Parts: sequence; structure tokens; C-alpha cells
Amino acid sequence: MTSFEIYSIGIVTKAKERNSNEIDVYPVEILPLAEGDLTLEDVVTGKTSIKVDGVDIESEAVRQKTVRAKWLPFGVSNRATPPDVMQNETVILFRYADTGNYYWTTIFSEPTIRRVETVVYVYGNEPKPDKILSKDNTHWFMVSAHDKMVWLHTSNNNEEACTYDIRLNLKEGSLTVADNLSNTITLKSVDGHLQADIREKVTVNTPIIETNGSSVTINAKDDVTVNTDKAVINANVSADVKTKTFTVEADSSTIKSPAITLDGDTNITGSLTAPTANLTDLSTSTGNIDNVTSSSINTGSITAGTYNNLP
Repeated sequence: MTSFEIYSIGIVTKAKERNSNEIDVYPVEILPLAEGDLTLEDVVTGKTSIKVDGVDIESEAVRQKTVRAKWLPFGVSNRATPPDVMQNETVILFRYADTGNYYWTTIFSEPTIRRVETVVYVYGNEPKPDKILSKDNTHWFMVSAHDKMVWLHTSNNNEEACTYDIRLNLKEGSLTVADNLSNTITLKSVDGHLQADIREKVTVNTPIIETNGSSVTINAKDDVTVNTDKAVINANVSADVKTKTFTVEADSSTIKSPAITLDGDTNITGSLTAPTANLTDLSTSTGNIDNVTSSSINTGSITAGTYNNLP
């Protein structure tokens, strides 16, 4: 028969301190019959008032002594932090033999009493028997109403490819997914900002990609390549291309515009066909057109219907 036994149902007399696993408990099934061999402070549970010969007499109801008990993760061995019990919560007390060592764990769900709390669950990831579990060789999950944080962490000590940290910062209003390989995705809800910092490559495979916004900016250090069977750009106001060199390769090209202005020296190395062209106003060009004759412009040739004022 085991000497480790249930000692009593208890009532917490003071809220547990955050970084402690010990509490003061009044063992309701034991102390009314005890002779004071259990130490710590008396607990005042309330005041009563009676009349004696017409005089009000007030007295304190005292629950004798409390015991100091250490948290026991009974049935929840993966839980790393004790429940943040509050005053008047119910716990169950354990004792080993006749020693003065007492242990406690919660027994009921009491949502009308429990307040702000922090809970951490830890799962071992260490294959070596001589290693002590720590935050670096376990997977753990924390919910902290104290710190306004929800955090899931995975370790990579057992041949995992990397670590992962998923953090909800409820105070700042942000969600971060990060690994230890310099890849991070961050959502800042208050700012309305989603940012992805990826070390190598981002691939999106979907039948349709649609981006709606007042402004779209693409910054690429080396190059931007678009591969498609058909490309359409609808710019309702203007389209500007600023570059040192500009090359268009096509089987055929068509430009439709009421007016076309070429501002700079112009070289045409192929044929120029203008069936109804009238080159009367050559003087309006802002660049240089050299050696214009009826048969050639530079190394190309002119085939036209009507040409006026050519030398």
C-alpha cells in the first residue's frame, strides 16, 4: 500500500504568485480536528455579529491554520506551469506518509473565480537519455494572458530541418511565423501590413492571381521576367518607361496614335512603308534625320505613295 495519499480537499487562502508553484491552503477536512501541529498563519474567513443584553458583539470566524503546498502536475505531466489559482479556489491536497510535505493540484473548473493566467505545455524532443529537457530540446506551447502572448515553438535538436516559432502578440496586434533560416512572415493588424522576408524564393501556383490596390511597386535588383502567351496593359492615363536601353522583339508591331513624337536621333535599319505619307513638314522633328533621299533613310529604304520636298 502506498504511503502517498490524498490528504484533504483544500481552499486556497491567497492567490498564487505568478512565478511560484506553492500556495497556502486551508485543508477543510483535517484542520478543524487538528491540534495546531500544522504551521503558518491563521485564516480569518469572516465576521459575525450577535446581541448580548442589547449590545452588539462582533467576532471573527477563524479557520485555524493553513498548510504550504507545492504544485503536483497530477495527470498532466506535460504541463510545465502550475495553474494560477485564486483565493477561494478548491484544490486537492496530497501528503507523503506523516511528513510535513504537502502537494496540491486543481480538482474542479471554477470559471467564476479563475482570472488572468499563464499556461505552458512542454513535449520532449530529446532522444539521449542523459540530457535534461529544456526549451532547446522540446516543443512547447504557451498561452499567457499576463504577457498577452500565444507562442508555439518547435526545436531542431533531433535532426529536424529547422525550428519554427509562431507568435501572436496580442498587445501589439501582430502574428509572426519564423524559422531559424532567416524566413519570416509578419502580419501587423493595427497597421494593416503583411510582410514576408523569404531567404530564397516565393512560388505561387493558382489559376488566377488578382491584386487590387491604388499603388503596386516591384523592386528587383537584377531583373524582372514575365512569361505568358498574352499580356495586356491598360493604363487609362499614361504609361512611362524609363530605362537606358529599350528593345522590343516581335514578328509584327502596330502603334495606333493620333500623334507620335520621336525626340532624339532616329535610325531605321529596315524598310519604311508609308503608302499615303507626306514628309512635307520634316522640319518639325526634334532629332536629326540624315541623308533623306527618295530611295533610302540611312541603311533602310523608303517605299511610299507620295513624297514632297525631298532633294
